[in-house]
Amino acid sequence: MFRISRFFLFCLNVLAVMLVMGIGSRAINAQEVTPMPTISLATLHTRDLQIDLGDGWTSSAQFTWPAEGAGPFPTVILFPPSGPQDMDVTQQYTANGPIVAQNFRMIAQQLGLKGIAVLRFDKRGVRNNAVADNAQAGKSAPRGREVADGESVIAAVLEQPEVDAKHLYLFGWSDGTMTATQLAVFHPELAGLILQGAPNFSSLKEGLAYQMLQESVGYYQSALDANKDGKLSPEELQKLPAYGIAAWISGSFYDSTSTPDHPVLTSALDTNGDGLIDIQSELVPYLQSQIETIAANNPDQNVPMTADVLARLQVPVLLLQGRNDGAVPYIDAETIAQALGSRATLKIYPGLGHGLDPVSNPALDDFGAISQQPIDDMIAWILAQK
Repeated sequence: MFRISRFFLFCLNVLAVMLVMGIGSRAINAQEVTPMPTISLATLHTRDLQIDLGDGWTSSAQFTWPAEGAGPFPTVILFPPSGPQDMDVTQQYTANGPIVAQNFRMIAQQLGLKGIAVLRFDKRGVRNNAVADNAQAGKSAPRGREVADGESVIAAVLEQPEVDAKHLYLFGWSDGTMTATQLAVFHPELAGLILQGAPNFSSLKEGLAYQMLQESVGYYQSALDANKDGKLSPEELQKLPAYGIAAWISGSFYDSTSTPDHPVLTSALDTNGDGLIDIQSELVPYLQSQIETIAANNPDQNVPMTADVLARLQVPVLLLQGRNDGAVPYIDAETIAQALGSRATLKIYPGLGHGLDPVSNPALDDFGAISQQPIDDMIAWILAQK
């Protein structure tokens, strides 16, 4: 099953952190999860497609277009975040738990009701929206492979007779923003880019440091260290919400023998064996070491910064950014917008996170169901381009 892995991978490489450090059991309070309502596409026209991505893989996709109007219609291709994401970007917090978000399906529905066609596709390696071909999914890691797959997707959507080729937009979320940006270099004819939670990191280490050292460690200090002794006990860690970036990172703090009833910290973190985590002398060096290891194994060592790439293009860009994004700092969107000047439209949403869902603190960002306002802003921007 891959939905848990896909969900973790939203946070750029938080899953990689877990795999490097080893995941033990974490004692957490049970948290009720409300299933999301079913998102129906019955009011739209739909066409299922099979897109040959090459190298032995064919991807399932779905093209949706408005039920009313003759077309051709402005069209948006949705590029998912990292990892083997299905076309809806289905999110579950546990393997057999309820579906809590399908943000791409929601976007397709809402845009279709306003006269805009959408193409969604399963990324390389995805089978049946639940499992993945690991060998194929691994081929998507280098940016060049993602861009090549994107070229196949663009070619497929342009074959659809309902598409207005003069009003074709690429939407990217998180890691997908970098793929969409690279594709724009080769497609100056694009009508625009829509980038949600766009990283502008100079290196992977910079992004992981934001997630792990700035936001998560900051939350541990301010919210969990109740007695302000600079140390975290297993009892204090139990106060973490069950889901969110800080919670997922804490899953690696435990030894493989740990159980919820008897939490045991890993010796790699609890170096003096006192059963506590000293935030400055144990936790920070521990996370810094993992960041270095992950960055050293990153297949994309020389990918240019998003702002630098876009500054050389002429395409209009809509930036959608949550102020409480725990995966990408909101200042990255501001930096990109500044580099583009009048070509950029920047929307920063207070109280929303990486999924443009309600989030109270970046460290608690759990990438939930997208809010309506960003979708409305996206629709208005697309229609204004015509």
